[in-house]
Amino acid sequence: MVFEYYSGFSNAVNKLAIHGPGEYDKNMHVQVSDRDDTGFAGELGSHSLLTRFRDLEIHHLHGTTSPNCMKEIGRIREQEFRREGGGSGKSEDIDSFDTGEHCYQLIAYDPQWREIVSCYRYIHHGMISPGLLKGSTPAGRLFRFSPRFMDGYSRGTVELGRSVVNRKARRRVMGLFAVWSGLGALINEIPGLKWFFGKLTVYPRVPQELRKRLFGFWSRYYPGDRSIICPVKEHAVDEDAEYFRDYPETISSDEAFQRFSREMTEAGHPVPPLMKSYLGVSREIESFGTAENGHFGSVFETAILLPVESILPSARGRFIDGYSSENDLLTQLYGNKEQLKT
Repeated sequence: MVFEYYSGFSNAVNKLAIHGPGEYDKNMHVQVSDRDDTGFAGELGSHSLLTRFRDLEIHHLHGTTSPNCMKEIGRIREQEFRREGGGSGKSEDIDSFDTGEHCYQLIAYDPQWREIVSCYRYIHHGMISPGLLKGSTPAGRLFRFSPRFMDGYSRGTVELGRSVVNRKARRRVMGLFAVWSGLGALINEIPGLKWFFGKLTVYPRVPQELRKRLFGFWSRYYPGDRSIICPVKEHAVDEDAEYFRDYPETISSDEAFQRFSREMTEAGHPVPPLMKSYLGVSREIESFGTAENGHFGSVFETAILLPVESILPSARGRFIDGYSSENDLLTQLYGNKEQLKT
């Protein structure tokens, strides 16, 4: 089943690359910057190479020590998020978190065509004192992390964000596969990593009624304990879990998703590709409500927590068990367990 989800994602990426809207949104006042080939590739090398996925290289870098790479990442982000109706409104999507002490970038790089194919950023909560978590992560703006989360979860949690595939890249269909290899590296290398925390984005162009159903799907079939994580009150949005009362009580979450996915496609708004991707690797995801992000084109973001141990064997075999390290850069960052804050 996991590979059916990935196949659907690949088809969606190809379709959007051909038919998607341009990179300039009339609601944005600043043009996305042009690609600059002169600097970023020179910042990549054996020192940043984490692992490989087929013909792509997975690199790990920091925005301050690789400024040209960061600029290209920001350009691709803004290009792609504007296609969907989000974006920062700047020429590159780069914020203060990208240059923060504990924020790192994972990129899939195509050395043949000298293109960044896809990227993620991540922050290891365990490297941040719990009392500083709210102001030190992007999710802290939109969601409340309870003392229970800080005491019982933060040490073993990596927060993911700004997931994007460069739909102008020649090997774009390999993009998300490749970045999952990078996440596999984190699982193998970071001591005590137990959860991935992330935000799944829905864009304002999706009609409100359909958005509420999407949010309701998460709360109906993948509910989390909102005493652990919940949207900040002023950013919380409504959801429609009642829509699913007509679904059979005996239906599995996977069957419900297949049915709901068909209904969304028939309504002209397929479910987000990243939603398919996450549900393709785990059936034990927990969701914690949705918040509107006014800092990023007023998109809507649903908080999810994915237990590493719940990753399905098919995905584990492809992205985790076969991991081969190219260097010890993650060991240098996280290998000493005493580094983790108490």
